[in-house]
Amino acid sequence: MPILTHRLVWAAFRVGCCVVKALRVTKLQLRKAASHASNMISRIKTKMSHHEIKFLAQESHFEQDSPTYLAHFDIDSFRIGVDTLCTRTLSGNKEHFEDLHLYKGKEVTGISGGLEIVGEGTFVFNIQSDDGIVDTIKIPRSLYVPGIKLPLLSPQHWAETAGDNSPVKFGTKIEVDEEGCILLWKQQTRRKRITHDPLTKTPIFRTAPGTRRYQVFEAT
Repeated sequence: MPILTHRLVWAAFRVGCCVVKALRVTKLQLRKAASHASNMISRIKTKMSHHEIKFLAQESHFEQDSPTYLAHFDIDSFRIGVDTLCTRTLSGNKEHFEDLHLYKGKEVTGISGGLEIVGEGTFVFNIQSDDGIVDTIKIPRSLYVPGIKLPLLSPQHWAETAGDNSPVKFGTKIEVDEEGCILLWKQQTRRKRITHDPLTKTPIFRTAPGTRRYQVFEAT
């Protein structure tokens, strides 16, 4: 009995040591993770403008998924208005374009005060369908208009450049009703319902969330 008792005590001691070591490692890992997160936030604040920081604070949020909380980190998404009166897609942000060519053009008609067109390129954005699928959309011959506050998506411009007409004709299109609109693309296999903004009474949606800008920043 004494030998068995000693063995049990020794086994219990070894288990206790392993538990203490595991707790110490976990605590150290948590400290390192917290330090890394703090450094990351400091670097983002240094790199980003005040407006972007405010936007990040608004768009980064927590949602309960019991018993844990999931954090959504997003610095890529932006708001887009859908305007069927526009013949071209417009944006005032250079970062929204690929192959941007600057030039002095005419003014955009239909906007109060008139805004000068200073470039043309491929407007690029990520859109998430109602069933959660994300697609990258590229619309050539879009206009760069620095004075415009909100990018405007021209559905007919998108449909024209997509050439999405086979086998189903009008595979990319828009359907409008009194509550907003529905965007359809990729042979109408993708669908996104957009309700009217309560302030402007026009369809406005946010592009798919992402962290590409931060990843590019980290790589530099």
